[in-house]
This record gives sequence, structure tokens and C-alpha cells, in this order.
Amino acid sequence: MDLILFDVDGTLVDSQHTIVACMEAAFARHGLPIPDAAAVRHTVGLALAEGVARLLAQDPALAEVDPYAVAETYKEAYLARRTATPPPPKDPLYPGTQALLDRLLRQERLMGVATGKSNRGVSVFLETHGFHKHFVTHQTVDTAPGKPDPTMIRQAAAEAGTVPARVLMIGDTVYDMQMARAAGAMALGVDWGYHAPEALMAEGARAILKSWDDLDPYLT
Repeated sequence: MDLILFDVDGTLVDSQHTIVACMEAAFARHGLPIPDAAAVRHTVGLALAEGVARLLAQDPALAEVDPYAVAETYKEAYLARRTATPPPPKDPLYPGTQALLDRLLRQERLMGVATGKSNRGVSVFLETHGFHKHFVTHQTVDTAPGKPDPTMIRQAAAEAGTVPARVLMIGDTVYDMQMARAAGAMALGVDWGYHAPEALMAEGARAILKSWDDLDPYLT
């Protein structure tokens, strides 16, 4: 494969506590019922407003609520959390992630991220974990339509000088698998994220990684 494209939340970093806390704060500030944490996790990977819209759609009484307004409040809650004193614990990388990315960098493998985060969110991720040198392309909802639209993979392939068929997409949600399938890329799922492995296989995952040690056979 010419390019290894990683999802971020639920694949490289376990950010569920931050995401759930900010979503709860946003809904509370608008006087809305607090969504179930599992439902929030299931929206991870989508563009923020789309994720909010899906949560609102679970309650017909919330049909008139503007998801974009709630999404903006989520962003405010996220910024407040980041700048709090003392700061909250940083979202942890999944086991083996640092070692894997460092090894692939030493091997001069081209890597990128394709995520439902904004450019600002990706910048925070890179700064927090020291990954500025690791990724040659950053695909976000500020640069492309959200998943499962295939544009992120197509743009990433073009930036890396290759084609989608030579891209390996690794993610934890059905949105990652659907995006890869639509783009004609290979998809691998991980079993430590926010969607069930069976759902990932049903949406086109070639295989499910149980740890990063399982990755190497798919890199050729």
C-alpha cells in the first residue's frame, strides 16, 4: 500500500470521555435531555453537526432543535475543557499506537489521518502526542465532506501521489468502512473502538485488527 490512512477517535486515541462530556454539556446548556453515552459514541466519526442531528432524531420532541446551534455549543464546551485550570487528563493513545506510528515513520511509510475532527481538533491531537512529523495528509471536515463520503480518501490519495486503490484505511466505525468502500480503498477495522467488529465486517472491512501487531500483513 502506498498510503496508510488512520481514523483518529476510537482508532488511535481513546477520546470517548472528552466527547461524551462535551456533548452532555452542550445538550444541558440548551435545556435538552442528556443523550445516552453509548449513542454519543456511536456518532463518533461523523461531522459534528451530523452526529448531533442523529442524536436529536432519536427523540421526536426535539425535531425543531437546530443541530448546528448545539454543535457550536459543543465546540465552546470543548474549548473550555482544553483551557481549564488544572487541565483535564489528556485522551490516551491506544496500546501500541505510539510504537506503531514511530516504526512506520522510520520505515518512511506515508501516513495520513481522515477524521470527523476539525482542523483545530487535529492540531490539538498532533500537538498533544507529538505527531507533527508522522502524517503527510490531514483530512478533516474542514477540508472535505464528512464520512462516509469518499472525498477524504480521494484527496488524501492525490496529496500522496497515488490512487485510492493503493490506500489502506484503518478505522473503528462503519463510517470508515463505508467511506473506503465508496472510494475503492482497502479497509481494516479495529476491535477496540466504538462500533462492533461484526458491523465493520458487514460494511466491507477486509479484516479486524485485534492489536497493532496484526497490521503488517496488510501493508504490501
